[in-house]
Amino acid sequence: MLNLSTLDSVIIILWIVSLLSFGIWGSLTTKKETSLDYFLAFNSLPWLAVGGSLIATNISAEQFIGMSDSGYAVVFAIASDGLMAAVTL
Repeated sequence: MLNLSTLDSVIIILWIVSLLSFGIWGSLTTKKETSLDYFLAFNSLPWLAVGGSLIATNISAEQFIGMSDSGYAVVFAIASDGLMAAVTL
């Protein structure tokens, strides 16, 4: 069983409260129009930022940790979907 000290418990509770407070504060202070504006950031982001975000999301820890084993087993074929996705995105 996991035994936490009082300090550990206080730090965890403060972390959760601070995250919730920041999220609530951010949701109350931002301009809200429609859900489309929310997901498109009010059309304020350039295409390079959006594309970079999509590629960074696609190349996650799963690529570096999980695909290393598969890459060893089937050589380069496992990386082809990631490379083609980068071109497509």
